[in-house]
Amino acid sequence: MCLHSRLPFWKLAVRSLVLRMRKSSSSLPLLYCMEVGRSDYRPMTAINNLLIAGSDTTAATNASFVLAMTMHPETQKKAQEELDRVIGPDRLPTWEDRDQLPYIDAILKETLRWNTATPLGVPHAVIQDDVYESMLIPGGATVIPNIW
Repeated sequence: MCLHSRLPFWKLAVRSLVLRMRKSSSSLPLLYCMEVGRSDYRPMTAINNLLIAGSDTTAATNASFVLAMTMHPETQKKAQEELDRVIGPDRLPTWEDRDQLPYIDAILKETLRWNTATPLGVPHAVIQDDVYESMLIPGGATVIPNIW
């Protein structure tokens, strides 16, 4: 029994993504169906997890930004002044405006640094012996970078 008629919105979005992937690549034969219990349901779950993980970290970063602006209203005021001076009241900022908004850019970078949603990076395997700041990292070791 196919579930697409009873799926929540995010699962329908994943199904749409998979169908688009199906049209563009012949290397994804296991992603075509969303029937529970089928061998191709596991890759669908992996795609669901990727989409959910991406939205979760975005929400956490947005919450950190709101917290920072609540704690530092003087920073918010200065940022608003920069937006008003560069953009004005009649439009939203675009990517082309970024070079003219250094304070806003710094706030965004500081939000990511100050309260990152993922404090540890992706583990990496060391291929060969390496020396970092006079410390030996042996080949085959797993290194987990600390983003802070």
